[in-house]
Amino acid sequence: IRSPDRLNLEKIAEETNTSKGVVLYTLSSFLRELEDFHDFLTTRYENWTPGRRHLYEKLNIYLKRLYVTAPIFNYQRAKKNIDVLHYLLSNSYYWPHITTQLALLIFVTDRNDPDVNEKAYILQKNLRMLCTCSAYAFHCARNRLSISKKGKLKKTT
Repeated sequence: IRSPDRLNLEKIAEETNTSKGVVLYTLSSFLRELEDFHDFLTTRYENWTPGRRHLYEKLNIYLKRLYVTAPIFNYQRAKKNIDVLHYLLSNSYYWPHITTQLALLIFVTDRNDPDVNEKAYILQKNLRMLCTCSAYAFHCARNRLSISKKGKLKKTT
């Protein structure tokens, strides 16, 4: 995670009609919070206790922390989608790492939000970086749960 170069900083300042100092301060604050969230995901030790309720609460905590850091998705829809995701996971007897669940949850929420234009979707690589989820784990879980690239369940015959 790095700060923008001078050219991009000038472009952002021009687009938003603000000074470069304000843009730099805002971006620096955001990147610092993002780095803190990344450290939270990668270094925080969490006991893995079985039980759907514990997983739900843990995912909800991570989701809220991510939303506070970067409000780029519909939080209320994502909270409702936790139940759907856990239903799919329990039916397939597959429980990926919590960061993979978080990335899948935001991916599906973003793709199925009627208020979001197709060109405004969160890029998968940015989402995976934000949730510290590997591409392999993300696509493996997505394929195992039969979720298409558009965030919909694939029809099974």
